[in-house]
Amino acid sequence: MPQSPIDIVFVHGWSVTNTRTYGGLPERLVSEGSRHGLKLQKRHIYLGRYVSFHDEVRVEDIAAAMEAAVMDQKLGSANRFFCVTHSTGGPVVREWFDRFYARKRKTCPMSHLVMLAPANFGSALAQLGNISERRSERLINPAYSELPAFLTRNPGVNTGFMMAQVTAAALVSENKGLAHPASVDSIPTSGNEDFVSMSMGAALKARQVADNVRTILAVELLCACQGIDLLAPLKTSPALQQALAALRSRVPMLEADRELAPDIEAARQLISEQTFQTLLTGS
Repeated sequence: MPQSPIDIVFVHGWSVTNTRTYGGLPERLVSEGSRHGLKLQKRHIYLGRYVSFHDEVRVEDIAAAMEAAVMDQKLGSANRFFCVTHSTGGPVVREWFDRFYARKRKTCPMSHLVMLAPANFGSALAQLGNISERRSERLINPAYSELPAFLTRNPGVNTGFMMAQVTAAALVSENKGLAHPASVDSIPTSGNEDFVSMSMGAALKARQVADNVRTILAVELLCACQGIDLLAPLKTSPALQQALAALRSRVPMLEADRELAPDIEAARQLISEQTFQTLLTGS
C-alpha cells in the first residue's frame, strides 16, 4: 500500500499572500525528506482569509481562524500534520491547540509544532563558533597539544597558524554582539502597531553569524589537518584520512609562512559544499 504523504503546514500571518514568507525552506524540507525516504507535502494556511483583522481582534479569534483553515483544507485527515510557524505565530497555534483540542480532550490533527526563532539561531551558532575557536587555540598551544607552537616546524621563525587563530577569536567576539536578541529593540510604529519580533533583523544577523562560523570552522579544519600531518607517519582513522585528503587536494600543508586567506577560503568552500558530511556520514 503506497504511503500517504505527510503534510507540512506553513502558517502565514493575516497580511501575507506570498508563499515566499519562508524562503526556500518548504522546498528544501520536501527535497531532504525525499532523500531519506519520507514523502512530504507542503501546505499553506493564510490566516487573513479566515479572519478580519481589526484593532479589536483577539488571539482567540485568530485561533478560530486557524481551526477554520484546518477544517477547510481537511488537514490531518490521512496523517497528522507538522506545523511550521514564525515565532510570533507560536502563541496563536498553541491557543488553537488548547481551545479546540486540549480542553475538549480531542485528538489534535497536528503532531508537531516548529516555531522558527531567528533570534535564537544566532545565539546557537555563536556558541558553536566559540567551541570551535577554543579547539583551534588548544591545537596551536603546545602546552595542550604537545605539537609545535602555532603548528609550524620552526616557531619563532614562522608564525604558523597564530594569526588564523586570532582571526577566529575576533569573529567569535563579533558573533557575541550579533547574537544580541533583535526582539529587545522592537518599537511600535504606525500609531498603534504591536511590538513585533524583529525577525528580519534577527535573520540578517543570524546569516552573518553563520558566515563567521563557517570561517571559524575553516580555521579549525586547517589547524586539525596540520596537526595530523605534523604527527606523520602516524595516521588518524580511515574516515578522517579521507577528510584530510579532501582538504589537501586544495590546500597543501603549511611548511613555511604564506598568506592564509586563500587556504581559509578553500576550507570554507569545502564546508559549504558539505564535503565532510558526505565523507563522514555518507549522506
